[in-house]
Amino acid sequence: MFYILILLISFMFASDNFRFQVINELGEPIDGVNIEIIDNSIFTVTDQNGYFSINDIFNDKFSIKLKHLGYKQKIVNVDSNYQMDVLIINLEPSILELERTVITGLRKETYIKDTPVLTHVISSKDIENSAYTSVKDILETRMPNVQNVVSSHAGTSNNRVKIQGLDNKYMLFLVDGARVSGEFAGNLDFSMLNLSNVEKIEIVEGGMSSLYGSSAIGGVVNIITKKNKAPYWFRYSYLDDSPMVISESVNYGFNYKNFYYDFNKINQQTNGYDLTPMDITQDTGVLIKTLEEYKNSSIGHTLRYVFKDKYLLELNYKNYFNNIYQYENHIVQVVDQNSSLYPFYYYMSYKNNVPRFEDDKYSLKFIIDDINYRLKIMYNTEKYIKNSYFFNYSYLDCDNESEDFFCNNSDDLIKANFTNAINYNKNLLVQYDYYYDSNELTFGLEMTDDSYSSFNIYDYHLGDNNNDGQCGEGFPWDPDDCLVESIFDSVDDIKYFSTHSLFFGNQYNLFNGDKFSFSIRSVISKNYKDDFVYSMAYMLKRFQPYDLRFNYSRGFRIPAIKELYYNFQGHSPPVVGNPNLYPTSNDYISISIDRRDPYDSFSFELFYNDVKDMIGISSDVDDYGNNILLYNNFDHVVFSGLNCHYERIFDNQNHIKFVYNYTNSKSNNQEALELISDHSLRINYYYDAVIDKVRLAISSKYSGEKFILDGDDKTILDDYVTFDLISIFKLEKFLEFKVGCKNIFNYKDERRLLDDNYQSDILTIYDPGRRFIMEFILNF
Repeated sequence: MFYILILLISFMFASDNFRFQVINELGEPIDGVNIEIIDNSIFTVTDQNGYFSINDIFNDKFSIKLKHLGYKQKIVNVDSNYQMDVLIINLEPSILELERTVITGLRKETYIKDTPVLTHVISSKDIENSAYTSVKDILETRMPNVQNVVSSHAGTSNNRVKIQGLDNKYMLFLVDGARVSGEFAGNLDFSMLNLSNVEKIEIVEGGMSSLYGSSAIGGVVNIITKKNKAPYWFRYSYLDDSPMVISESVNYGFNYKNFYYDFNKINQQTNGYDLTPMDITQDTGVLIKTLEEYKNSSIGHTLRYVFKDKYLLELNYKNYFNNIYQYENHIVQVVDQNSSLYPFYYYMSYKNNVPRFEDDKYSLKFIIDDINYRLKIMYNTEKYIKNSYFFNYSYLDCDNESEDFFCNNSDDLIKANFTNAINYNKNLLVQYDYYYDSNELTFGLEMTDDSYSSFNIYDYHLGDNNNDGQCGEGFPWDPDDCLVESIFDSVDDIKYFSTHSLFFGNQYNLFNGDKFSFSIRSVISKNYKDDFVYSMAYMLKRFQPYDLRFNYSRGFRIPAIKELYYNFQGHSPPVVGNPNLYPTSNDYISISIDRRDPYDSFSFELFYNDVKDMIGISSDVDDYGNNILLYNNFDHVVFSGLNCHYERIFDNQNHIKFVYNYTNSKSNNQEALELISDHSLRINYYYDAVIDKVRLAISSKYSGEKFILDGDDKTILDDYVTFDLISIFKLEKFLEFKVGCKNIFNYKDERRLLDDNYQSDILTIYDPGRRFIMEFILNF
């Protein structure tokens, strides 16, 4: 009996009680998680706060299996000697989380599985599995019909993006639902859009003008920033992707009672690179690179106050600047025959008149969120400024033998920074959503006021010679006194543009589970005749697990101020606006089928986009017989094709994504069809070598051949394929490290080796070639 008592006591002290909490990646508790103690036949579930307890475990070590719909299955090994009161277990969302992903494609929050408009999401995991800092780059590598097109405007390289055959000016870019208006040379300044604080990116392809207004002919890209729910957070990252970019970012903030504050800053820089460099020991002139040297910085603040769990007031401020650095090669004649530099030598200096950009954006948001309705009032102002920087404003002769050293090294040079252009945008949105029976109604008012200012920059010595706000004609009594001309025919001027819109939409949920939505928008324009656009979508839910969608939309895009009034004689050939431009309109039709499954998902879409009066630049001749580039309407451009997305999780270690696009474009105007690939493909494969610790990410990008015009000559640009390999190491919960190689096979367009300097700059891809990258992330 004594020995039996001793044995019972020993078992009592050998067993233990264990307490756990299961949370998601945001630190939120997960209730209803199925818990199994492997080999012990013990089962339980987490409570509403994510807690569960295990009693009567007598082993030194044991394993727990956790399963929950929408999260990846996880096995945790537990040492019974652990000393913590509560052991925290994190679960990672599975692809099924997309079923519950909230998207805003219909200008209101909707579960992705319930929206009649097919929407693609680049998730936080997609961003984590890459090594990019730019929204443009992640779009290009995750979406098949997004192509980066490098162009040169006024001596400065800049990026264009084509999405499903349309320039990015036909896509509307939003950050948390607010328009992004900063642009240079007609192209969105993508350097403003970084990934340092992005939760996900939603892409709605096709016309969305009835809900979002002008510029949404090709669709909408909505960048959703992170909304941290932890009491506090801190994140630091450093990425070296030379020569593309070196990026450093910091994000921190806190939640205290009803207050939320978030600070985000990112610095980016590069020395640039040139795939077709000039010989600086033999040539003179401006050194234009494939990617210019630059330094930019972006700082953002968000302050939010929530009261009574119903009212939200939010203030956002963001400041951005981007300094471009260009150089010029000089030849200096040496008179002294005894000099070691005789008879001449070359040297390099900064270039005068280089662009610098700045953007200030404020937004104020007020929301009332009740059970049956939601009211949102949002006001945004954005001022995008283009400056011209002169390191040698007086234009001291740097080619003079006695002064070249002075030009490069003296602090006595006259430096000056002048504002050349200001793009100012103000937008007010009032939206009321009402939920009644099976209807989800939306009523809205949107008011947009734009202005574009352009100014002359005058000679240091002459100033504005006649005080007339105009550049001179070059005659002795009217000397040419401008270093930089206003784009408005060399006259300081401001152009205004204003549109007011009323829109209405409804999503009706049918009794059989199908969904029907429609929206209309009435546009009142002070600069153009009024317009009326609309869209319809129907979603069949009866063929589960498949969803079928039918979409039709009629959209519009009003010409930009610069497209109407541009008159830039400083460009060669001059770029001239056209005040007789018509607004662009389109009819978009798509049919799609998709299936969302935890391990096997796909979507297939056929689309037809009939674009009328598309605005582009074509070669022309002015009244004096001079060659010019003139903004024109292209009569008729039709884009048709298909999009295919496929995603498969084979097991806990293998995951693949496949996206393919075919675009067939037709038009009588060849300029409208430039730089469009018929076929494009993206493949992303992830392998978890050590689950939750080591992941390999392999991505491949293919783009078919395309062409570009030079007058009447057509140049064919080859198809290409590139591969990237990234290794992701999660050393601790708060520490992550990425290393990898981009463009593994070092693909570069052979055209860069052509003897013709103009032709050698026209390439099918502008990637710098094979390079090794490293990223370090610290996350608390």
